[in-house]
Amino acid sequence: VTLWSAWEQDRLLGCGALKELNSWHGEVKSMRTNTAYLRSGVAKRLLAHIIQTARQRGYKRLSLETGSMAAFEPAQRLYASMGFQYCEPFADYKEDPNSVFMTRELKKRKGLLSNSENRPLQLMQQMRQFFIDKDGNQ
Repeated sequence: VTLWSAWEQDRLLGCGALKELNSWHGEVKSMRTNTAYLRSGVAKRLLAHIIQTARQRGYKRLSLETGSMAAFEPAQRLYASMGFQYCEPFADYKEDPNSVFMTRELKKRKGLLSNSENRPLQLMQQMRQFFIDKDGNQ
């Protein structure tokens, strides 16, 4: 599992992680946004970074599990806007009324990301945010 955190100076904005399920399939894990920064684009930027990393690793599919309750509807909309579609449970997950499952295919692209996925990364750089991976590298 690789974990990234987004910061602006000394303020933690959010975090997200990527778990390798196998050589072609990854899972988005632990997406969280500091409540002071909800609906400000932090999660979209983190997710774009995770998608980019999954492509660089050669994954062909990226999946996730999130909550089914109303509080998770903004997250579900974010995932759908980034190309995820609802699916059956994957990996070791089982049907659960408190969970929904989403997945998307990762196609190889010329360049790092599509224009719509690249824009959040450009905005992140403008905000001087950075990612720290699990080893503390920037």
